[in-house]
Amino acid sequence: MPNSNDSADRKSSGRSGAPGGLTDVGTQDKHRVAQRLAPYIVFLGTLALTISLWTYAARTASNRDAERFESEAFRNRFQIESKLRDQAIILQGIGAIFTNFRFPTLREFDAVVSASLDKSVQNGASGAGFAPWITAENASAWNAQGRLINGPTWKIFPPTKDRVQLPLLYASPRTANTRYAIGYDSLTSEDRRDAILTAVETASIAATGVVTLVSDQKAPRPSVVLFLPVYDRIPGPKKVTERKKRVIGLAYSPIRLDNFFADVEVRVLSRSVAMEAFDSDGKLIYRSPKFRSGARFKSKQMILVGNRRWMATFASTTEFEQDLSGRYVPLVPFLGVLISGLLFSLSLAQRNSKDKAVEQAALLEREVVERTRAEQEVRRLNEGLESLVKARTQELEAANAELQSFVYSVSHDLRTPLRTVDGFSHALIADYGETMNEEALDYVGRVRRAAKRMDELITALLSLSRITRTELIRREVNISLLAEELAAEYRRVSDWQIEFEIEPGMTAYADERLMTAVLDNLIGNAVKFSKNEPSPKVEVGMSNGNFFVRDNGVGFDPTHAGKLFKPFERLHSVNEFPGTGIGLATVLRIISRHGGEMWAESELGKGATFYFHLPNPAGTLSS
Repeated sequence: MPNSNDSADRKSSGRSGAPGGLTDVGTQDKHRVAQRLAPYIVFLGTLALTISLWTYAARTASNRDAERFESEAFRNRFQIESKLRDQAIILQGIGAIFTNFRFPTLREFDAVVSASLDKSVQNGASGAGFAPWITAENASAWNAQGRLINGPTWKIFPPTKDRVQLPLLYASPRTANTRYAIGYDSLTSEDRRDAILTAVETASIAATGVVTLVSDQKAPRPSVVLFLPVYDRIPGPKKVTERKKRVIGLAYSPIRLDNFFADVEVRVLSRSVAMEAFDSDGKLIYRSPKFRSGARFKSKQMILVGNRRWMATFASTTEFEQDLSGRYVPLVPFLGVLISGLLFSLSLAQRNSKDKAVEQAALLEREVVERTRAEQEVRRLNEGLESLVKARTQELEAANAELQSFVYSVSHDLRTPLRTVDGFSHALIADYGETMNEEALDYVGRVRRAAKRMDELITALLSLSRITRTELIRREVNISLLAEELAAEYRRVSDWQIEFEIEPGMTAYADERLMTAVLDNLIGNAVKFSKNEPSPKVEVGMSNGNFFVRDNGVGFDPTHAGKLFKPFERLHSVNEFPGTGIGLATVLRIISRHGGEMWAESELGKGATFYFHLPNPAGTLSS
């Protein structure tokens, strides 16, 4: 009996063990297959992850570059529109003269135009003028005015049988070219007639297509002419029929297109954006030398010019495309393939170790999972950071646009009426000075001096604001040579003898244009505040690695030194020592932009010394 039981137990044990043995064999086979496939799975997985990261980085960089290019294109269009608004305001000022004073003198006309047509906002305009609307009823009066303004030889050309004539009568500035065009009847030109009639009928500014100015016949240059109708009252008539009856003439402003658009490229970042523009009739009016039809980025903008439309195409330049944010993106697949190959080799090495195959596979799996999770977390953080950076960038660009608009408003809205006041004051003295008593002349003189003072303050304030927007171009600058050139100029223009002592061989690694402004302000201050000394002396040199400018003038109270570098802060009266109070603030801002420091030392009656330190002074360039 016991033997039979043992036999039964052994049979039962054998039957129950058979399925377990089959299961273990199947598990081991699957494990070996997984071991063989693991290196390839890891390799393909890391390649897929690399491709996704590469795609994402390339897309993000491309979007960022496109946004930066659109911003540059917008700046160009804004500059063009600002320049056109300047010309419109000049025309409106001329129209106001003839509405209020039907027959102004040439001196009065020149005074207003010269106050408005400043070179800083001229922007390609060759001048401004007025052409009367001459009919049979008013021909004798306008012809008499023409002979009075331009001499007895004044006549209208070319001959015409039209009932209405529009000859050029007033022109400013009076140059050989403008005198050549005096008397030219614009209505005889088909290129100008449509714009003139459109301006009269719509009571608004109208522009011609591309024309050649009368004064440019010998050397043709592409130009456009802006016309603004002038009526016998403000506001003008509302009905078209009334406008044709009550029109006095047209104010006009010719614009040479090559000067106009070249000025845009100088004022805006032409290194990044090039441009070509076509008139509304499809005629090319300008193409930048750097414009390429195969540029990577392009933006088409429509610009309204009176009754016409200019279609401008802005294209990225070679310099812009060489500085793209995605130029390092091709490194991503290279690094990804390198990492994938390393992981693949590691997996093969792990598979060849039988004892640690399962452990190494588990560790590798955990490493891949953790790496993927870490990369996803990094990607999520990068997306959040990029969104934040994009928002801050948009806010900064908006703030910069508002600042530029404010600077333009200060330059235009304050300067134009200020120069009008100065122009009329000058005309008042010129025309009625003999009939005015000394007190009246003194009052008018004070008005002109105040206007000049205000214009100097506006110019100084705009100069100070441009310092923060100017791109630094660092290179080795010969400080001694710049100081010698400025000293020679001050010797030439000063009414008193000045002794200059300039240390030779001083150099610095800085922006040469801005350093010229620094030395000009400091040397100019030294000359100004030492002029009352019996033997004025100005020194420029170096001490302990610091540049300095020293004078033997009146000096200042050191307890008030903190006010020196603040805009409009002065330690001496304007009557005693004229100036705007902006110079030292400008110098401090330039030195700060170079990463340097500035300070001053002085005692009353013992002169003053202004020091400034630059991060790369003389002798450190080579090292």
